[in-house]
Amino acid sequence: MTKQPTGLWIVPHGSKLGTQVPAAFILLSALTVSGCQVDAHQVGSITAFDSAGVRIVKMGGLLEGLPEPAVVESHDLHIGVIEGPEEYTFGDLADVRTLAGGDIVVADRTSLSLRVFDSEGRFLTDVGRPGSGPGEFNSVAIAGVDLSGIWVWDVWLQRLTRLDLGLEVVEERALRELGIGPITEVRMLPDGSGLARIRYSGSGSFEPEPTPLALVTDSLAIVRFQDSERVDTILVAVAEQQVHEAWRDAEGSIQGYGTLLPFGAVTLWLPEADGGVTAARSDRFELVRRDHSGGVTQISRLARSTRPLDPTQVSEMRDAHLAIAAGQPELLRAVHRSFEPTVLPRTMPVLHDLLVDSQGAVWVGLSPPFPEASSREWIILDEARLPMGRIEVGPDFRVTEVGADYLLGVQTDSLGAQHVRRYPFRWVESERGSLREGQ
Repeated sequence: MTKQPTGLWIVPHGSKLGTQVPAAFILLSALTVSGCQVDAHQVGSITAFDSAGVRIVKMGGLLEGLPEPAVVESHDLHIGVIEGPEEYTFGDLADVRTLAGGDIVVADRTSLSLRVFDSEGRFLTDVGRPGSGPGEFNSVAIAGVDLSGIWVWDVWLQRLTRLDLGLEVVEERALRELGIGPITEVRMLPDGSGLARIRYSGSGSFEPEPTPLALVTDSLAIVRFQDSERVDTILVAVAEQQVHEAWRDAEGSIQGYGTLLPFGAVTLWLPEADGGVTAARSDRFELVRRDHSGGVTQISRLARSTRPLDPTQVSEMRDAHLAIAAGQPELLRAVHRSFEPTVLPRTMPVLHDLLVDSQGAVWVGLSPPFPEASSREWIILDEARLPMGRIEVGPDFRVTEVGADYLLGVQTDSLGAQHVRRYPFRWVESERGSLREGQ
């Protein structure tokens, strides 16, 4: 896998992408389903029916009036310091998860380490350093947590590492042979199989030679694998659009500009327990659920959920990119061109993230405005993908895990330092119950 050349690579606000991790999203082709309506029933403004064997859930104008089904309380766990012991100082946190027994594991892209803390936030142990040997990484991402251990995905080494709960290396597994391109993301399933996102076109891999500014679109697949063998292809789709340009500087070195298309659409996805996936394109509120063989089983959509491009937000994002590029003429020109009206999309992102909680409900993160928001909003869809309500969290809190009664994630302070926080919440049973009774 070819790494990017030196140079400035800008990632848009709100992206999950890190400086080392390739794109982790997919673009889902539009899907239309025809057929007669069977077993239709109405739940307030929700219509659910079967069409050609696919369950369709239509939500009409509900989001603004959804209740708050839970009350988020003050955090009961805080891990991290700005200055102090190294084990409590974080760089760029990729993920935070709860282990069996209540300990917390933290994956840090900067230190290339995983650290375990007890339920009170006290440091217990760690593993990781740069390298390719056992317990060494070129990148770290948590691919799964179960009752006996942790799966760690290293995108640069294309390797899964199995750790026990004490962070001792149990197994290493190379996944290079799953597809014809690099694997950019892995999610492990409870039965030991996994889902891999494969980028299989080379057009988006930035080559170390001068290239004109262009929109680059790769293809991708999500495949299910057992051990190191592919079992099924769940989804074949079009990857997110990126804007690339490269040039040679006065010293002859290749410099580059690369970013996701400003306000461009990506597709968020999460694994289903049966080996399928639920995916949603970020420019519309529509969740598509696929089974382990890739067949569509349900579509949940909100009518009129797209948003036109906001000129104010476009201007603010362009100014932010230009500030980063200040003093670099070629880069400044590239930024200006990537924000031309003929390049920009016509709509704004609507969705930002997808998570599944411990009860099987899907939490849909709404896309916040650029550059700041007073809060981040989540829409909760129950196991049947019907809306239960909406919850707001602080604008600087990135949720990485939803438990039965807590939100765990990464809090970024005013200085840009990252900390781990856990926020308990309590369900308002009357609201949660009334929504479920209507099903």
